[in-house]
Amino acid sequence: MKTNEHKIIINKTARYFTLGSPDTNIKYLWFVIHGYGNLGAEFLTNFEIINNGENYFIAPEALNKFYLKGFSGKIGAAWMTKENRDDEINDYINFLNSVYESVINKFDRSKLIINVLGFSQGVPTAVRWLERGLIKADNLIIWAGNLPYDSNHKNLFQVLNKMNLYFVIGNKDRIINPDQLNEELEIINKFNPEYKLYKFNGGHEIHQQTLSEIFSRISA
Repeated sequence: MKTNEHKIIINKTARYFTLGSPDTNIKYLWFVIHGYGNLGAEFLTNFEIINNGENYFIAPEALNKFYLKGFSGKIGAAWMTKENRDDEINDYINFLNSVYESVINKFDRSKLIINVLGFSQGVPTAVRWLERGLIKADNLIIWAGNLPYDSNHKNLFQVLNKMNLYFVIGNKDRIINPDQLNEELEIINKFNPEYKLYKFNGGHEIHQQTLSEIFSRISA
């Protein structure tokens, strides 16, 4: 017997986490998009090293949560899966737009530099948001992740070519192999040949020294 799919739109409570004080000293807003299996609060701990009073960090937390092992214990979150993917993408773009509007209203946008950092699964999430959402960023940091393969290349060019672009990868990253890395860099070079490549000695992680170096470059 054939089943029929039905869809409804519901209200859902979502959350985001912040680091820093949203006052007049803030020069840089950071929207940091976590990877698969992360949570917003724990992901923010990576940015303590550059929490200097001029930075305000916002970590939206993905809408889909699950136990990382079995049926109890540590919980993680994911931005999407292949199941019902288009709706999940639309949902998280709407969520990220809501976070952006909630935060940006506290500041004078003309006095801010906006940075978007995507890590792992957060990379295609961040790029889709930049492509389809409300946010306009000055800097995009692609950290150990790949561009969304289904994006319109013309739209992607218009997005990536208008901002400073950084690509960061560890030399021991087990998620992205050398062939995948070379392919990704070729694609990125087509969209923004002036991108900056950072490689560090480490794995699939936010490397503290490299993060500090990138911030030093952004704030120079």
